[in-house]
Amino acid sequence: MEVVSTGKLPKHIGIIMDGNGRWARQRGLPRQAGHVTGARVFRRIVKHCEKRGIRYLTVYAFSTENWKRPQAEIDAIMTLLRDYLKESLADFEKENIRTRFIGDRRPLAPDIQELMARAEASTAYKTGMTSTSRSTTEDGTRSSTRSGGWRGMSRRAACLPTRSTARSWRTGSIRPDSRTRI
Repeated sequence: MEVVSTGKLPKHIGIIMDGNGRWARQRGLPRQAGHVTGARVFRRIVKHCEKRGIRYLTVYAFSTENWKRPQAEIDAIMTLLRDYLKESLADFEKENIRTRFIGDRRPLAPDIQELMARAEASTAYKTGMTSTSRSTTEDGTRSSTRSGGWRGMSRRAACLPTRSTARSWRTGSIRPDSRTRI
């Protein structure tokens, strides 16, 4: 990913990871392929934001509504999260990126909770960008009134779909210091 200077950048970007299943369906692929691609794009986004000097990246990755999906899809997403955390622990050590997870972890498998805790502990001293992933709330069976599901994301966060907004950002048709909701 090429780093392009466009002037003043926001300090904090928020992303709602949504539409992976639709992306896969539009291409005639299984939903799982969309989740795998979304995870790959997430890795690129984290590294790109760090290179661009973004201080905080918050990603809303798994909402309470996601627990209503078929169990096989939930299991596949949890396997993807588990694999991502295992693979990334070494990367977390090399990068100057602090990793945090917010939300109720209780519905997640104990080994995933442990991997999350290890990732946070191993990056707690990092001074570069902070990447925060927001997962589920409460018991994983209903949307919390405190979080409001997707609507609970801060309206101040810049919610950026990947390609079209990134292209607009690079060409200057979207000012990077503005708050953008698309």
